[in-house]
Amino acid sequence: MIDGRLFSRATVLLLLSGFPLLAGSAPLSPSVASDTSQSMQGSLTLGGSVALANLTALWAQEFRRIYPLVEIVLSDAGGEAGIGALVNGDADAVLLGDSLSHSQLEVFRDKYGYAPKLIPVARDAVAIYVDAGNPLRRITLAQLDAIFSATHRCSKAAITNWQQLGIAVADESAHVLPYGLDDSTAAYRVFKQVALCGGDFLPDFQAMAGPGAVESAIASQPGAIGFSSNALRSAGIRPLAVARDDIKKAVAPNVESISSKRYPMSRTLSIAVNAPPGKSLSPLLQAFVDYVLSVSGQDTARKAGYVPL
Repeated sequence: MIDGRLFSRATVLLLLSGFPLLAGSAPLSPSVASDTSQSMQGSLTLGGSVALANLTALWAQEFRRIYPLVEIVLSDAGGEAGIGALVNGDADAVLLGDSLSHSQLEVFRDKYGYAPKLIPVARDAVAIYVDAGNPLRRITLAQLDAIFSATHRCSKAAITNWQQLGIAVADESAHVLPYGLDDSTAAYRVFKQVALCGGDFLPDFQAMAGPGAVESAIASQPGAIGFSSNALRSAGIRPLAVARDDIKKAVAPNVESISSKRYPMSRTLSIAVNAPPGKSLSPLLQAFVDYVLSVSGQDTARKAGYVPL
């Protein structure tokens, strides 16, 4: 699971140079470990979402353990930057936190005449976090809209203090402080579409550059509430159960509710590749995809806090 610090480029180079692997790594499946491990050579450049940088790095690390002669470079993280790298041919694959936006698809189609191929690789959710000492246990989508939105497409009025959520506080003016990931992430787009009904964020919404910043803000401020990947975990914060409305039961983000998509902001993580219709991926890129979808690759995703397919 995300430990609150993004993998920097320097960290990635250390990972791929033989530093210790994820604790308890699963044995390689026969379909992945084969006699080709010493003969497979070449380089891969991987990009994608800031919030998923840790998972990309772990997969790259494990893949290079299988194929030690392969060089892997992780490009600067960021959903828009990653798709741009795929369009420009600067990345071989991009890890996405959701489906591509209409504008991203159009840019790719305009250049190549076809859409990129999306390969589902794991599941996740956009979770809502509060300080660990906050007594709130559930929240509705309408309440989220009332907290985070300037347009209130799904709510009637703004929620600005914790008493409006039924939380007794010593200071009656104790403000609700909204945080979340910035607009370079798929989590931002998912939250905006589902919780804000496509509306606009408040001007004072604090958009953070990565999961670690969201975690730090919430853990250090009792009045904070924020959204990030469900893989984000620490002793200082905890996720809320989310209900679609006042009548429906609130659902906590967990393996079952994310797999079944009962949790309202469940999402599928995908790898986007440039694959012309009717043509196969390069042997090296296909080997990486095969690893990610293998028992070992899915176990790496699980240990990082994500939900296997």
